[in-house]
Amino acid sequence: MICAIMTAVLCVFAVYGAVRFVLELSLFVCGSDLPAKLGRHTVVFFRNDEEKAEGWIRTLIREKTLDAGAEPEDIIAVDTGSEDDTLRILKNLSAEYDFVHAMSFEDYIRFIKGY
Repeated sequence: MICAIMTAVLCVFAVYGAVRFVLELSLFVCGSDLPAKLGRHTVVFFRNDEEKAEGWIRTLIREKTLDAGAEPEDIIAVDTGSEDDTLRILKNLSAEYDFVHAMSFEDYIRFIKGY
């Protein structure tokens, strides 16, 4: 039984090591420092959620930043093509909080590629 547990633990570390190796190699080859530029952030995707979007974002703000007493973590709110007022609501929240960034999916793709 202990042998099986040790084997499972070693397999997990091996997979983690392989993933980290590939990530570090790709960063070395591409010369990108994407993780350093982005810093800590949360990305939330919305689609036709005008009734829930504001509540979700305010909950994230409260739980991830204000209640924890931590420095505000960037929240990137991405609208994936809503046909309602979701994007407008997200942009209003973005104007209210400087660490909330609202954008369309197309803008989000450009944002990621910009790094």
